[in-house]
Amino acid sequence: MNPMHHDDEMARVAGYPAAFSVGMLGAGYLAAYCTDLFGTRSVRRFRTRFRKVVYRGEVLTARAVVRSIRGSGGDARVELGLELIDSTGAVVIDGSAEFLLGAMKNIDTENISV
Repeated sequence: MNPMHHDDEMARVAGYPAAFSVGMLGAGYLAAYCTDLFGTRSVRRFRTRFRKVVYRGEVLTARAVVRSIRGSGGDARVELGLELIDSTGAVVIDGSAEFLLGAMKNIDTENISV
């Protein structure tokens, strides 16, 4: 329980304008965004990097870009580039993920979009 994440005064003493979000919260938002699309059982890799501090009240938007689709049938996998973006358009978290598509029914690997 780092006080920087819940104590405004402590954060100000350390040079921040207010308490700020735990980075893993944003990573969790990206993970939920992905698993809502592909399911939890299809996750093969998930990586994130924190790039900017996020303060209370900020509106964040998740974005994914398909980097590649490899394999076919039950072995087809999609690799995504991930970003969590704040209201100014700045990337606060970026990352990548890979999901197994073979477990998904009726997926058109030629026309997948996120």
